[in-house]
Amino acid sequence: MKWRLFLAVFGIFLAPIFAGAQDVCIKTLQGEEREACLREVSDFYNAYYRKPPYYYDSSEEAWDRYLRSFTNESESILCVAIVDERVIGAIIGTPLAKTTQKYKGAFLDRPEDLYSLFFLGELSVKSEYQYDVNKALYDEFERQVAEKNQFSGTCVWQLQSEINKPSGLLWREMGFECSEVQFEELWKDTFGTEKVPHSMVSWKKRL
Repeated sequence: MKWRLFLAVFGIFLAPIFAGAQDVCIKTLQGEEREACLREVSDFYNAYYRKPPYYYDSSEEAWDRYLRSFTNESESILCVAIVDERVIGAIIGTPLAKTTQKYKGAFLDRPEDLYSLFFLGELSVKSEYQYDVNKALYDEFERQVAEKNQFSGTCVWQLQSEINKPSGLLWREMGFECSEVQFEELWKDTFGTEKVPHSMVSWKKRL
């Protein structure tokens, strides 16, 4: 893949977080690097969210459109975790006020949050590399947000369910607090035949 050539050329900028046979490196992607890697990130997310607790049944085209809704925004951030030139984790986000209506709608009566929070759209890491890689990706993401000097914190929408309590624990351990802001999102589960509502709750962290 073209993006692997970019990684080879710009490898000096990769930040290793583990030493050993399989170094995990975190990289913030921009410009042509981002474009070259987007296909692999889209495939990674599509495979990841088909598993528990999400069971999210979507398509390659839908994930491509979703990621473009982030990367078409100039202030968006995309960081990837790489092992042996493979994406094993990714985090993506954009200013909350510039997300789609679905994600910012619940904040319309909270302008103090809508215009000051940076939205974390997705944070996903292969299970064998959690928890350290989750934290490393988020730390780099937060550093990039802080450097913009215009946001008071970050926020994320998280599936609210009994099976998903470990993910809630992850956000809490990274300094997030669960808020009362919620909404329902429709999607078709991998084991279902039609779209059904899923409860989403917002977690926030101040910078």
